[in-house]
Amino acid sequence: MFYIRTADRLQRTSTWMDNLEGGLDYLREVILNDSLGIAHELEQEMARVVETYQCEWQTTLSDPSRLALFRTTVNETAPDESKRWQEICGIDDIPEQAGIGARLGRKPIALFRFGKTVYALDDREPGGDANVLSRGILGDAAGEPVVISPLYKQRIRLRDGCQVENGEPAVRTWPVKIENGKVWVGSDALVMRAEAS
Repeated sequence: MFYIRTADRLQRTSTWMDNLEGGLDYLREVILNDSLGIAHELEQEMARVVETYQCEWQTTLSDPSRLALFRTTVNETAPDESKRWQEICGIDDIPEQAGIGARLGRKPIALFRFGKTVYALDDREPGGDANVLSRGILGDAAGEPVVISPLYKQRIRLRDGCQVENGEPAVRTWPVKIENGKVWVGSDALVMRAEAS
């Protein structure tokens, strides 16, 4: 508790010890001999921490809505690719202000829910081979919804899949419509990603 009180925010214990005036001898005096007269306060603070502790993973495992965020895809079965529009999931299956992976036939896509609007993009990280774009962070650039790719930190516009910096296509996008609380994605991409030559 003394460390929590005196360390800088996000400071590691080792650097805190190195910077602590008086070093280990001073720490022994404070903790073992109560040289500052705060041992009782430290004990009370520690008791509060122990009392209110909760394992975040156990909390996630016991909450179906939080556990759902760790699914690989929101739809387990591949929709029929021959249909013009494919029902992917319910709108509530997509976390607000976040993304989730889905399958459009055999293609991995990322669905992003930004307010009441849903966007569908390739799930593949531009410039990489990992299907992780759905795990990117949502934000906005000049009022335009974007996703920041998790690996290479590229800012990609949700409406057209283009990079914010240069306007070049980064990923394909698909048309999305919401009917009766269900998210439907069109089978034909709107914007084709620029292919390497």
